Amino acid sequence: MCPPILPATTTLPSVVSGDGICTNATWNLNGITVAGGNGAGFELNQLNSPLGLFMDNDAAVYIADTWNDRVVKWMPGASVGSVVAGGNGEGNQNNQLYRVSKVVVNKNGTMYICDRGNSRVQRWFKNDEQGETIIKNISCLGLAMDNEESLYVSDGERKCVIKWPSNDVVAGKNSSSSSDDELLEPVHIFVDQDQSVFVADFQSARVMKWSVGAKKGIVVAGGNGEGDGANQLNGMKYSTIMLIVRLP
Repeated sequence: MCPPILPATTTLPSVVSGDGICTNATWNLNGITVAGGNGAGFELNQLNSPLGLFMDNDAAVYIADTWNDRVVKWMPGASVGSVVAGGNGEGNQNNQLYRVSKVVVNKNGTMYICDRGNSRVQRWFKNDEQGETIIKNISCLGLAMDNEESLYVSDGERKCVIKWPSNDVVAGKNSSSSSDDELLEPVHIFVDQDQSVFVADFQSARVMKWSVGAKKGIVVAGGNGEGDGANQLNGMKYSTIMLIVRLP
């Protein structure tokens, strides 16, 4: 949390950095439950294996509730969530989801959902009771949106990240290795204000940055095998990663 800014009677140093976080910000040592916390289950005050999170500008949290095959929205301070996509049992109909894993939401409330069990990406407009398939036959592992509302999807089968709606490959290619132009298992992704793509490459235990138009990526974290060393990473597959980028 940021300390209060005092009246400017003298020249004060800059308090907010380029990433929007106060340079002298602190974090509470103890967390608070904002969704679920009532055991695994299907009730609206419960979740079952939540894998993906997204927070909008109103601090509402959208949750990919994987084993309940739904996306639920929790408003700040709410004791229950509301189903905003799926929740009609597992299946491949347009009002159903199957092992949903990621969700992002644009400024109009339109949701983009990794419907992993159905190998598709679904778009759900706000308040609609069903979605539409915008990408088929994809092993969707990660999802992100840039400041122009283009969508980025990591494809575990093709070992790459694609940009929609152009369908351009922006990281990796249709082969796998730990070289700087390929990926082994791209899972979580993040896109910064310059549209550089950061990819958590699970099996390579590294995070890579791909600038716009780049044919190769650069390692920005890890890349020295799995381990607990200060220059290593281990186990990035099932944790949602948000990258706070502060690079030279």
